Amino acid sequence: MDKSNNKFEIENGVLIGYTGDDKEVVIPSGVVSIGDMVFFGSKNLHKSKNSKSKSGL
Repeated sequence: MDKSNNKFEIENGVLIGYTGDDKEVVIPSGVVSIGDMVFFGSKNLHKSKNSKSKSGL
């Protein structure tokens, strides 16, 4: 599990959790897929975007 950013929980390249309250997030590099319902309940979130190294998300 990657703990480099405390708001994201990443396991084996899969984003499985988000605990932040940001209006905009950048999906961390190394994420190859996003799990179901990761951003469910993130009431402040209006926009997410891939980091520059992403392809296929």
